[in-house]
Amino acid sequence: LKDTFFGPRLDLRERIAASEYGNKYEKHMLVVDGYLHDIHSNAYHDPDHPGTSRCVDAALRDDIIWGEVHDGNTNYMNGVSGHAGLFGTASDVFKIAMQFLPRFTTLLDADTCKLFSRNTTPGMNEHRSWAFQLASTPQSTAGEVMSPQSFGHLGFTGTSLWIDPVKERIFILLTNRTHNHPLPFTNINSIRRRFHDLAIEALDAKLGSN
Repeated sequence: LKDTFFGPRLDLRERIAASEYGNKYEKHMLVVDGYLHDIHSNAYHDPDHPGTSRCVDAALRDDIIWGEVHDGNTNYMNGVSGHAGLFGTASDVFKIAMQFLPRFTTLLDADTCKLFSRNTTPGMNEHRSWAFQLASTPQSTAGEVMSPQSFGHLGFTGTSLWIDPVKERIFILLTNRTHNHPLPFTNINSIRRRFHDLAIEALDAKLGSN
């Protein structure tokens, strides 16, 4: 979490998911499910858990990465670090995203939710709130028509989440631009923008623009 400038108290760090300080609860879950491997072992693929990559040499990771964290630094930290995010489905991401909307959250105070739409970097090229980029940022991946108060976050592998608190809409895009693809990876920001514009156009046509 140091890289993202979130600094929880020492007594809270091990209770926070995906902490680069080490989260014993999440690690236990990964061990039980068979996804946490020993990077010093060459034979970490478990045939009983086909959702993980088959790789001759775990240190080189020269095969297709499948069911494991893509980030190399996180891999060498036993699969858990604050900057690499979590595995999840669109349904799971949607459930989490709902917690940032004042009318639907059961986790946060409604006033806290409003902070995610507040520009904390006025006068700078990128408009940011607490933990999120704002759609008012020039050339934002939110597209051309999403509410400027919308806030979102991008994933390195090709994922994105944008939340529109004005129209109470959530946009989730899960792609994998890194899959079986050599460097440099494709810049998919234009795809993200087009996806959001088309999704909003479809929603407005179905539900009305108000």
